[in-house]
Amino acid sequence: MTLAACSDVGRKRSNNQDSFLILDLSSQATHPADAEVVIEPDRPGVLLALANGMGGHRSGQIASQLYTDVLRQEFTRSLAASDVQVDWQKMLADAVESANRYVAQAARDNPENHRMGTTPTAVLIAQHDVTVAQVGESRAYLFRAGSTDPTHS
Repeated sequence: MTLAACSDVGRKRSNNQDSFLILDLSSQATHPADAEVVIEPDRPGVLLALANGMGGHRSGQIASQLYTDVLRQEFTRSLAASDVQVDWQKMLADAVESANRYVAQAARDNPENHRMGTTPTAVLIAQHDVTVAQVGESRAYLFRAGSTDPTHS
């Protein structure tokens, strides 16, 4: 499986407020957004995330970076604490909720970041299953045999 992430600032804004996460579950290594990553199918899997900074609100880039950082930390912590039987969906849901709470608290704690937010999408590919978590407008697509199906969770 070959993975890559890229983003474009677009025509409306002067800065890019998006953040990415590519977390290899076997090595727990993260990869930069501009890298192409090859994951072997027999390995434990990968966690992918895009956190789209909410344009028009303050500190979207801070919110998106906080989100991906906390998502990685929480998922890695849960993975280290898990036993042999891993509930991947619960692990993803818990990490997504923790990251969301963290960003919301950071917005409340600092008046300069009031109303900051992010619309994240996370995809967990583990043991031949795919789990998608979405909050807001960012989309995930499943490409299969040349067709595109919107995926919702």
